[in-house]
Amino acid sequence: MKKITKFLIVFLILFIMLFPISSFALTPNEENGIMLINELDDSDNAEIATNLDAKNQADKYLIENDVSIDEKVDGNVYIIANSVNINAEIIGDAFIMADTINISKDGYINNSLYSLSNNLTISGVAYDVYACADTFKLSDGLIHRNLHLASKDVDISGKVQANVYMGCENLTFGASSENAEILINGDLKYTASKEFTIPHNVVSGMTEFTSVLIDTTPSISNYISSFVNFLFLTILVWLLYLWIAPKFTQNIQDLLKNKKSSIALYGILGLIVLPIISIILLISSLASLAGIILLVIYILLLCIAKSIFTIALSSVLCEKWKLQKFGAKLGILLVSSLVIWLISLIPYIGSILALAMIIIGLGTAFTYAIPEKK
Repeated sequence: MKKITKFLIVFLILFIMLFPISSFALTPNEENGIMLINELDDSDNAEIATNLDAKNQADKYLIENDVSIDEKVDGNVYIIANSVNINAEIIGDAFIMADTINISKDGYINNSLYSLSNNLTISGVAYDVYACADTFKLSDGLIHRNLHLASKDVDISGKVQANVYMGCENLTFGASSENAEILINGDLKYTASKEFTIPHNVVSGMTEFTSVLIDTTPSISNYISSFVNFLFLTILVWLLYLWIAPKFTQNIQDLLKNKKSSIALYGILGLIVLPIISIILLISSLASLAGIILLVIYILLLCIAKSIFTIALSSVLCEKWKLQKFGAKLGILLVSSLVIWLISLIPYIGSILALAMIIIGLGTAFTYAIPEKK
């Protein structure tokens, strides 16, 4: 119970730090039109429940390789796929993550489109668009309100009825930059490394350019800051292990000697399976809170996985050299942290080794946490 209590206290503190939550409430009264649900009569409550059930049943949740919406959807759509084609009307919002997204001329999104993709083409209609794509093309389509976009290559030959806010590297307006037709009825505000020549007859409002300069040369202060952050995190995780699970550093040598296959298996499964389970739980209406908690745990484990590997390496060295004093263990941990950090800086090879360290770190944590059958 003492170990469980310590773990819950640490997890609660980390959860509060990562997800600060603010609550805003209005006092129910007749002036602002807000009424508590329990103040309604039974017939009103029954009608509200019926409408909510109908809306939930109308929503579509799709995880497939290729998705095509060819019939009207009376709700929201949530899609994870390789390619997505929208050829019909969607009454609600569309949340899409795919390699290629195509809103055809028959596609109509009554509310907002939220997308993450490599290629996004809109030939139909959407109300608001919030998109992140490598290539974006508004091909004779229509966006009723605003376009919020982060993309490398942008081609706008359709119409945006309100404003455009975007960051990009290349920007064109249809096949001809001398197009006399107004394509953006509001303002154009964009961020890029260079200013583009915007035809005066394309944007009806004002055009605002913000320059962004990308300095890819790392400075010494960045290296120092990176190492100090990694070292501080590793020491913090080590101290937490000494407090929560003192036997971890003592038993880790046995894990690395006798359970290499389990560590590798659990590490790979944890790296791949946990986010998939989290997404499935998040899009479900019954276990979304569990999905959020699982996703927080996954992110937290990814952040400390390399530190766990470093702690495991230093524990093996201390056991090999028979170092038992706290100061000697701390010194070995500092040297191990420096070596691991330097290895991660090696071009190409360092990234591969860092991934292997993360897998071993995750596998070590899972192997230690999962009870052993006796």
